[in-house]
Amino acid sequence: MDVKTQRLTSSHIKVGRALPGDVYDENGRLLLSAGFVVESATLLDTLLARGLYVDIATFQTHFGNAPAAAVPAARKFDPFLLRDSLKKRLNRALRGLGREPDAVGQIREIATAVHELAGTDPEGAIAAGLLDGDESYSIRHSVLTAILCDLSGTLLGWPAEKRSDVVCAALSMNVAILDLQNKLVDQAEALSSQQQSLVHVHPESAAGRLREAGLESPMWLAAVLEHHERDVGTGYPRRLAQPGDAGQLVRIADTFGALVSPRADRKALPPPQAVRTLLAEEGGGPWATLAGALTKVLGLFPPGTFVKLANGEIAVVHRRGAAANAPLVASIINGAGNPYMKPLRRDTQQKDFAIAGLTLRGKLTTGYDLGMLWIKTL
Repeated sequence: MDVKTQRLTSSHIKVGRALPGDVYDENGRLLLSAGFVVESATLLDTLLARGLYVDIATFQTHFGNAPAAAVPAARKFDPFLLRDSLKKRLNRALRGLGREPDAVGQIREIATAVHELAGTDPEGAIAAGLLDGDESYSIRHSVLTAILCDLSGTLLGWPAEKRSDVVCAALSMNVAILDLQNKLVDQAEALSSQQQSLVHVHPESAAGRLREAGLESPMWLAAVLEHHERDVGTGYPRRLAQPGDAGQLVRIADTFGALVSPRADRKALPPPQAVRTLLAEEGGGPWATLAGALTKVLGLFPPGTFVKLANGEIAVVHRRGAAANAPLVASIINGAGNPYMKPLRRDTQQKDFAIAGLTLRGKLTTGYDLGMLWIKTL
């Protein structure tokens, strides 16, 4: 950075409070974006030990010479804002792999932030992943996959180190084909032979780049290498007969993310339909436990699903309801097809608001950002 900065201490950052501005390391690299909420003392201690800096103007505006107690507490938690911060950091880390000295460490830190996001509001994290309309498919897809792996690994009771390695693998699995992925989403014609070759070897290419960047974790590397392998040797690139569970969780979450994403040659599936498809393909196989964990995390109607109600309204699933098949929703379009000025909360257990069908977001427009539905006060 060319601007002067001031180092922050424990008197400036508190657990549960949003950062007032972008935070950098001592070399001027962006670590955390404004609005990020540090949700654990462990994470705060780790960040402070590394060194956190803000520009002088931000420091004087928000801290100055006033005692820490005078700093107003920001208690709003916005999973969509945090998702955007994670994506920026991930894009920078992946594209800096092999050039930036601590890119692997940055991915580790992003995985920790994913865990904080998912742990603070699992439903908000899922909705943030599913409702991401960013054109950069490769990065948003990796973040959604990482969120689902974190939630599933937690539900499975995996040790923190293993869960973290799997999330890191989900974040970095496609580092060798970031731009190709973005291109293929808009490509209606069949893959060229060169494209097929790049896709086929990308797990090995990604693992190789991670090793060259200094990664030594066997679990992380194995999950990247095996995230397209399947039992009885039907996957790629090595046709392994018995891949490990780490890579298989990444594969299953990756598959769900692909199913709910539109491509030039096919429409996206509504999330509930993608859940059913996943269960049909994996429910009776050797990794049924992993698929079951993921589907339990998502629920029958994942947050961010668009539905049509019995009264003709179009709504977005907000949170789980009292019954698995009757979530709480927010109506955004009335029965005549006109958007509401603000979302209206509905309980689909009530007859008039029962779910009558699924729909896709398509060209639905509102006068507000849907992310506001998941902002909450901690």
